[in-house]
Amino acid sequence: MALSTKVSIISSLRKGLLRISGFMFLLCCSCNQNKLEVNVSSIKLSLNCKRFDNDLFILRCPVEVADINILRNKYGNFVDRFGANIIKIGSPESPSYANSLTAFLLDNDMRIVYGDVKNKYPNTDELNKELIDAFKHYNYYFPNKLIPQVVTYVSGFNYAIIADDTTLGVGLDMYLGADYKYYQLMQLPKYRTNLMRKEYIAIDGLKSWISTEFESDIKKADLLSQIIHEGKIMYALDAVFPAAHDSLKMGYSKKQNDWAKLSEAQIWAYFIDKKLLFSTNYGENMRFLNDAPFTSGLPRDSPPKIGVWLGWQIVRAYMNTKSDISLEALFAEQDAQKILSQSKYKPAK
Repeated sequence: MALSTKVSIISSLRKGLLRISGFMFLLCCSCNQNKLEVNVSSIKLSLNCKRFDNDLFILRCPVEVADINILRNKYGNFVDRFGANIIKIGSPESPSYANSLTAFLLDNDMRIVYGDVKNKYPNTDELNKELIDAFKHYNYYFPNKLIPQVVTYVSGFNYAIIADDTTLGVGLDMYLGADYKYYQLMQLPKYRTNLMRKEYIAIDGLKSWISTEFESDIKKADLLSQIIHEGKIMYALDAVFPAAHDSLKMGYSKKQNDWAKLSEAQIWAYFIDKKLLFSTNYGENMRFLNDAPFTSGLPRDSPPKIGVWLGWQIVRAYMNTKSDISLEALFAEQDAQKILSQSKYKPAK
């Protein structure tokens, strides 16, 4: 064979290999690309956490009706919710409300806790930044949904997050760190205090807000419908926190998250073998959905809420098969069996 012919063949082979390499590179990039990593820079959103905790604890004592009215002018119905639902002293219309609020503000433990909140959260700049980014993503996927006002408060260790039609409330006393002294004094279990850290505030807030926007009567549903509904909420967290690690969204440690991933086939087999998916026993189903040290019925090193995690994986598989479906359409689809069937969910053994 002539040298020129050999060179020509080698050149053609090299060009072919380059084209194949280029194609494979593009294919790999396409496979690895997270379709939920969208550009939200053009979305204009103003959000600033209002410090109800600061405005409340600077009130003079005894509290007077005029002081309560000033708070109501600034915070609207949140003042009513704070009294009735959070610290449970009744309505501001009640004659005893001012005295009860005074007692709350003068309580020595509450004043110490508020001081600790002020030290831990002298401002909410970091939280504002996280929430603005998350709600920009939320607005991208749900452009017709309301963006709430965000209000911080000291709850007396009652509520970490509350949400109503217009307001997302954050109890900063519930995010003072896993080793916070009052959590230890109250003997709160470690699986709870591990989640009482500031990195969970935005995740908890958005999860609560999304849950109230897309409510479901899970008490009347079978377990499959329950885990699919929870899976939708978790997938929405994927969308609004595209860079967040799965363990943060689930409230798992790395060890727990790894256990779930490595045991996925066994978890699915357990649900199938025990015929759990169509159980309508609400109390029994809750062991797969509620927080706990581990999931009852599974090994003690299993993470809690394994039903939520499983529903999340099914919804992810479903959304991967539906390249053109929106998050709004996902929540509108109420047929859990259809989602399971079309997801083609079958974890590898």
